[in-house]
Amino acid sequence: MSLLGKLKETDPKRNVLFTAIETLKEELEIELFYEEYVKYLRRHGNENPEMVAKSNIGYALGYYDQKTADRWFKALPGISHPIFGKNIFSVAPEKAFETGLEIAKLIALLRTFSLFSDFP
Repeated sequence: MSLLGKLKETDPKRNVLFTAIETLKEELEIELFYEEYVKYLRRHGNENPEMVAKSNIGYALGYYDQKTADRWFKALPGISHPIFGKNIFSVAPEKAFETGLEIAKLIALLRTFSLFSDFP
């Protein structure tokens, strides 16, 4: 069974990405998870699974402590938070929340002009 499959079995109702972030400690495990996660996203119709994987992992790392994020950033140098880059801990939580709200409002506005009608 694949690493991703084993992680999914750990908690089938939970997003496997969060299980992986909390479980995997070794660089090789993290790299293997990334490869399998990209394949998983590709099988599920993502047109650019590498970009989606990097964005998802980078975003999710914002919910964890710096030690955890640094471990994943080291194992996967191409990963960063989609808004704050690798400096996710230099931003106060309140500022991060406000920035997220501003971006959501901007996307909603752009959708009204059909500029991002296919944006998730």
